[in-house]
Amino acid sequence: MSELPIAPASNGLTKAEKLDQLRRKMAAIPARSEGTAPAMPAVMLRSVDEPTPIVATAQTTLRTLPVPSPIAGLLPRGGLARGTVASVAGTSSVLVGLLASVTAAGSHAAVIGMPDLSLLAAVEQGADLSRIAIVPAPKDSAVEVAFSGGSQTVA
Repeated sequence: MSELPIAPASNGLTKAEKLDQLRRKMAAIPARSEGTAPAMPAVMLRSVDEPTPIVATAQTTLRTLPVPSPIAGLLPRGGLARGTVASVAGTSSVLVGLLASVTAAGSHAAVIGMPDLSLLAAVEQGADLSRIAIVPAPKDSAVEVAFSGGSQTVA
């Protein structure tokens, strides 16, 4: 197997020039079977500098759950990303605020295995109790799995 010379670092090349240089190096590598053409993309893609307004809206509003304003600045995209797991340790005031924000915005939540959670504090922060399912002491994990499929927030 022949050794290809290693070119010095080319800091002054544009992205297109680097890509062309890499394609030439790849074409110089012998193929396992003769007669194969080097792989070239069927469609040339160009980078997008800014997302379209529809995509930007979907990324910022449709994929996140609302949070209290003091917490929004601490989170990417200003809210809880749907489909992710967040851990709240210590006092339950942050959790109560999250439940209040999510349910006030019309989403559903489930609180599992937390019989001492203050629902009064949640209501005082604007929670809609009709959108919160409370399971004080689940007997098995099937309850948790069932609620995680149907609720936007599970605590």
